[in-house]
Amino acid sequence: MPVDVKQVIAETFAGLLEHKNVEKITVKELVDACHISRQTFYYHFQDTMEVIEYLMEQRLQKTLLASLEAPSVQDALKSVITVTSEEKRLIRHLLSSQRREEMSQLLRRFSRAYFDEMIRAHAAGRTLPASDLETAVSFYSYGVVGLLLDNLTKEQNPDILAQQISGLISGEIWRESGTAS
Repeated sequence: MPVDVKQVIAETFAGLLEHKNVEKITVKELVDACHISRQTFYYHFQDTMEVIEYLMEQRLQKTLLASLEAPSVQDALKSVITVTSEEKRLIRHLLSSQRREEMSQLLRRFSRAYFDEMIRAHAAGRTLPASDLETAVSFYSYGVVGLLLDNLTKEQNPDILAQQISGLISGEIWRESGTAS
């Protein structure tokens, strides 16, 4: 089976991030760790920022696929929360770098793409006006991503957080529990 060099470079970069800041990882160090030539690196990527984008895109696709297979919105949210928990060291490293603004823009772009796809998938068969879609994508992107980023430094239970966010979305959180109306 042929080796996916692009994936090897991205995963090696993620491994290097475990020990170093983003701005400290050089192309030379990356090609040495991958045992490839600089020419091979530049065949696949222009620079390390493009490696980060590719890495995030791969993680986004993994998360999106898991979410689309989920039987409910709460389960879809749980898969997002779980992946975020698994990737929290990577995300923290990216956001604590000197390139924080670039990393924040990437996170926003990818979260918007994720929620756009999720909303379109769950609205199958219904026509949503473009302005409503834009509002929903923005709301979910900023709200859910904000909560996830706030929880990066905490140990979070994906089931509980998914239930809470799902309750907010459905309005269930505002209903009094255990009382008849």
